[in-house]
Amino acid sequence: MFRSTIVEVAVASCGCKAAGAGRGGNPRTRWWTPEVRGAIRLKKEAYTSWLVCGSPEAADWYSLAKRVAAATVTETKTRAWEEFGEAIEEDFRSAPRRFWQTVRHLRGGRRQLAHTVLGLRGELLTFPGAIIRRWKEYFQELLNPTNTYPQGGTESDDQEVGHPISGAEVAEIVKQLPGGGAPGADEIRPGDLQHMLGRFATECEAAGMRISTSKLESMVLAPKKVECLLRVGEEVLPQVEEFKYLGILFTSEGRMEREIDRRIGAASAVMRALN
Repeated sequence: MFRSTIVEVAVASCGCKAAGAGRGGNPRTRWWTPEVRGAIRLKKEAYTSWLVCGSPEAADWYSLAKRVAAATVTETKTRAWEEFGEAIEEDFRSAPRRFWQTVRHLRGGRRQLAHTVLGLRGELLTFPGAIIRRWKEYFQELLNPTNTYPQGGTESDDQEVGHPISGAEVAEIVKQLPGGGAPGADEIRPGDLQHMLGRFATECEAAGMRISTSKLESMVLAPKKVECLLRVGEEVLPQVEEFKYLGILFTSEGRMEREIDRRIGAASAVMRALN
């Protein structure tokens, strides 16, 4: 009662806004359709009924609802990604921009600390508290080294700094460390690209498919030459400076106007010959 009263007064004073939703109250996630929401709702209802009743029939109903919900989510996600790929193929001019917008949207809010680090004795630390303490020790050793001075020379007292390093400061700095290399102009790190590629390969293997690397290549869009070696399993993908897609020549510098001009010129020559 007290909580509902506070919420009502806050809504009346400040208003209410649905965070993370698009126009019309629909979420930005393409696969979160009414069909998926219905399947998830049925699964939750079946789970609640199973907790209350505990009967074998309720357990079977929950198991069936869970399988149906999982299949519905998988099918809807696959269809959404297929539609996304078709839209990029049809509108090749804005395809790179749309692709990176989607990547940044998927990565938003997910930047976190490294999951594992090595301790002083070489042991693997996995708990967040232990990882923060190890980074704190590292920064203390880095910023407060034990220096030896020549005989007769001493460090002045005014250079001593006794400001302790807090865990919050360590966590904030660790979030900004390069994860697998320095970020590019689009803030995408090579380590993130490798992680997404590895995740995609794992999902393909789980679905009974395998990525063929015989014709697979990688290219970095950058004004200067940048080395970014990606792996699929144990094989390193060759990095190229240009490739053709849908008849358009893409270069590592991001230019494709030359190929478009060439095709327009060829088409104009054919039209003049026909006339």
